[in-house]
Amino acid sequence: MLTHYIKILFMLILTGGVYAQDAALTSVIGPTDGCDLGNESISIVVLNNSSMPNPIPGGTITLHYSVNGGPTVSQPLVAMLNTGATWNFTFDVPSDFSTCNYDFNVVTWLEYGADVDPTNDTLSWVVRNDCTIVPGQVDSDELVCDGINSNTLNLNGWQHGTITNWIYSEDNGATWNSIPNTTTSHGFNNLTDETQFAVEIDGGHCPNATSGFATITIQPTPVGGSLTGPTALCISSANGTIDLTGNSGAVLDWETSIDNGTTWIGIGNTTTQENFSGLTQTTMYRALIDGGVCADVYSSIHEVYIEEATVAGTLETDTLICENQAVNLVLSGNVGAVDDWESSVDGTNWSPITNTSTTHGTGPLSTPTYYRVNVTNGICPADQSNQVFVDVQENITPGTISGGTATCAANASGALTLNGNNSPVIHWEQSTNQGANWNIISNTSNTENYSSLSQTTWYRVLVDGGVCNDQHSDTAFIVVSPISVGGTLTGDTSICYGDPFTLSLTGNVGDVSFWESSADGVSWTTINITDSSYTIPSVTSPYYYRVIVKSGVCAEDTSNQAFVQVLSLPVVDAGTDANILQGDSVELNGSGGVLALWSADSTLSDTTIYNPVASPLETTDYYLTVISLDGCFNSDTVTVNVGPPIPPLDVKNLITPNNDGFNDTWIIEGIEAFPNMAVKVYNIYGVLVFEDEDYKNDWGGIYSSKLLPNGTYLYIVMPGGTENVLKGNLTILGDE
Repeated sequence: MLTHYIKILFMLILTGGVYAQDAALTSVIGPTDGCDLGNESISIVVLNNSSMPNPIPGGTITLHYSVNGGPTVSQPLVAMLNTGATWNFTFDVPSDFSTCNYDFNVVTWLEYGADVDPTNDTLSWVVRNDCTIVPGQVDSDELVCDGINSNTLNLNGWQHGTITNWIYSEDNGATWNSIPNTTTSHGFNNLTDETQFAVEIDGGHCPNATSGFATITIQPTPVGGSLTGPTALCISSANGTIDLTGNSGAVLDWETSIDNGTTWIGIGNTTTQENFSGLTQTTMYRALIDGGVCADVYSSIHEVYIEEATVAGTLETDTLICENQAVNLVLSGNVGAVDDWESSVDGTNWSPITNTSTTHGTGPLSTPTYYRVNVTNGICPADQSNQVFVDVQENITPGTISGGTATCAANASGALTLNGNNSPVIHWEQSTNQGANWNIISNTSNTENYSSLSQTTWYRVLVDGGVCNDQHSDTAFIVVSPISVGGTLTGDTSICYGDPFTLSLTGNVGDVSFWESSADGVSWTTINITDSSYTIPSVTSPYYYRVIVKSGVCAEDTSNQAFVQVLSLPVVDAGTDANILQGDSVELNGSGGVLALWSADSTLSDTTIYNPVASPLETTDYYLTVISLDGCFNSDTVTVNVGPPIPPLDVKNLITPNNDGFNDTWIIEGIEAFPNMAVKVYNIYGVLVFEDEDYKNDWGGIYSSKLLPNGTYLYIVMPGGTENVLKGNLTILGDE
């Protein structure tokens, strides 16, 4: 009891002699978001949040509210609030929340003089008022042309809510499809089915609604129909009737054109039949059909072609041709189409030729022949042209030339003779560029003499053909070979042993017959090569070389001789193969020549010295090339074999020799990489209790045939092949 009074006294001291009090607003009762709100009461929950039992007397708390920052409404809380008690408080003065589609910001707060915590004295919230939708009507129904239409629909009379999208139906409202459009207008184009359009409106806190719909009715595309009637008439009887069928609307007018449809003239005929007479030129007809709400359309076009009277025309002219030649005959001045051509060898009996063009190629003729043409212009009567006579002259024989030969330029003279020609010689011709150009020789006899020719020359004769083409005889060839010249071989040279070398011949006149080689320059061996160059794949011995050249029928000639000397290769040694572990390096030991060059390799410290350091990560071949003072090269190879890196050692620090299969012996993981593993174990007094120069993970804590007592020991591990020494503590627990 005394303790209780001490606590009360302590609280009085802390609070100045009264209890600490806290009045708080905890939650909103109303109003909340809704549809078609009006004058709504403001209700909140008030809490006596005091930490000690201390009622708040009635009339000491004043509550206030304000809507959208407007006038403040104040009202006292008349009820007394016990500690921890709440009061559902409603202001007597309501507020107007009837503005449609509007967010009202409501703030309430309290005033209490003894309040020690003002942070919980205020509540604020937003009240949304949505009004019932007036959905409006989409304006307006319309009749449009199938597939060729466009317009903009508008939603009128709509109030409240938010447009979510337009919708449309192509099955009289049975199903509706959404259109992503939130505006009050929607454009349509190129509809092909009757369609209804409406608008869906989101009412927020009020029910959603759909506007009235507009119906777009489709008128089928109009059909112009087809015209039928005569298509071709002779000018002497150009009368007839054209009929229209298959049209979908009334005839507005008929039109005609005499310039192939460039301009059209109305006739003033609204029936489905047009009569015409006395046409003098080709005329087109069409009918204009009423399209309703669609564009007016035309029927098909019907053309009445007016044929002129047939005129067969004229063939020109009688002609004389050479035997087996052809002539192209041309008909001119005809009016109408060619039915066929006719031919005759006597001018009396005629044979038809299947040809409807105004030209006719006779093909090779060997017999004199007459020709004429039959012409018909459309439906007008046929007509026949004049006839022409094609006479035929026998072809000539130009003959052949004898006396062609092959000779050396030292003695190029002789005679050629034309034989077998049946027509006079016009002239002889000669060519020194294989017939590309011919030079005329003023010689009309059948014999041509030539002398001192310096190059190959072709000869032919042009013989008079009369009315036939002049013709050439065959060609005679005087093949003149220039005097053989052996030419010059590349001069004497020195080649490194084993290298290839190519000898080249220049300045020769004539073809290479063969090459020759000789070890002493006296006895020669034939090399069956006819090229002007010869490649020795690998020079291993000194030799002399020369070339034998022959020009046509002239005597052979021999080139100079060239001597190829052989230079010895420098001695090279890349050194002895080496073995290292991965991560190690080794110095290479090369020798030979006067300069060294190792193959490019990033694992070499320097590729231009004899003794670079190699640091490969895997087994690698290195190539050393040296050069002698003569400039000859030689190479050798050394291999550095790279073994795997030494694995890390893991010395275990525990032995539990209880035969459970775990830690029964002292284990050093990675020991298999070291051929000799020396170990020593000491007790805490420095006594050596175990030693092995080649440990195999087999010691179980035995000393002098007994298990060592439990405790801590010192080990020393010395891996074979390394200078590392590992030390640490080893614990033996024999009863674990």
